[in-house]
Amino acid sequence: MLRFLRFPVIANKLAQGPSEGSLVALSPKKRGAKPQARNPLEPKVRELEAKVTRLEKELHKAHTILDVQEKVAGLLGFDLGSGKNS
Repeated sequence: MLRFLRFPVIANKLAQGPSEGSLVALSPKKRGAKPQARNPLEPKVRELEAKVTRLEKELHKAHTILDVQEKVAGLLGFDLGSGKNS
């Protein structure tokens, strides 16, 4: 204690107590990853992406069916350009 009396600046700071900055530095900190801010449009985007995927699958099926119908019509002698039998 005698050592602090030689330096009045230190003694004054000790008498005043901890400053706000030191209290903030000593406070506990949250650990781990910070939570991500959620995008309010995210559920709608997921829904629309699922719809696009579903429609692309249906389109692929339709193209496959049309290709098969065209080949069958060619084998049976139908001219698909005019719509009449050959």
